[in-house]
Amino acid sequence: MEAVGAVPLAPDARHTSPLRDIAVRMALNEAVRRVALDLVPGMEPEEAAEFLPEVLGDEPFDYTTRFRIIEDRGERPALFVEDPGVEFEYVVVVEAHIDADRVEKRLADAGLLMERSAGAPHRDLRLVVEDIESFAAYTALRETLIDRVGVENYQQSQMG
Repeated sequence: MEAVGAVPLAPDARHTSPLRDIAVRMALNEAVRRVALDLVPGMEPEEAAEFLPEVLGDEPFDYTTRFRIIEDRGERPALFVEDPGVEFEYVVVVEAHIDADRVEKRLADAGLLMERSAGAPHRDLRLVVEDIESFAAYTALRETLIDRVGVENYQQSQMG
């Protein structure tokens, strides 16, 4: 997969660190994060930001089998860094090969994955449908939810 790494540049700081290396590390972290998100469907970005660094650690090379820098864009006006106070950033684009099995094992060890044999994950959901015009529409909705989506423990209530 391709991933972008962007390092914010402070206007008054001297850039003594190898910016390219930091940007590559950030791009690889992003690639690992995306693989993890594919393995944990339904995880909200806020949850991912909180749990994934803790679970996966801060060493993306543990999961990277190989990578190459596709483009070294260098210093440029900030586009990827979300901090409004940052005017410039250093950007690289990498092609990364991430070992999804290794990521999956780490996620499973942390209890973020269900057993494959247990089936698809589920969650409680309350769906409120108002102003259905006909019984046929109600029946079609109910059949879709139960037969196609797989809703279980269906409960019907009528509100005034």
